[in-house]
Amino acid sequence: MERFHEAAEAGREAARVFEEMGDPHAAAWAYTNLGTALIEPRRYDEAADACRRALRLFRDTADPASENAAMHNLVRATRAKGANTKRAGGDRGLSPSG
Repeated sequence: MERFHEAAEAGREAARVFEEMGDPHAAAWAYTNLGTALIEPRRYDEAADACRRALRLFRDTADPASENAAMHNLVRATRAKGANTKRAGGDRGLSPSG
């Protein structure tokens, strides 16, 4: 898991630098990659936040093809969080019979 931590830190730093440089498209890719790095260590909320930020930046730069990559990672993080919640029994109160 340490390598994912390293990747996440590098992604955060890259996004910060690209934003400071005024390059929102490169920052969006850094956030997309950050989202990817955060999914494996089960940091789903952080991954989803990074992907949402990437989506906003890609929309601002009018790059729908790249938006798809960020959306794909957002879906992966959301599904993984849901699957993890179900395994942990976190959805018991949502069932009709619950």
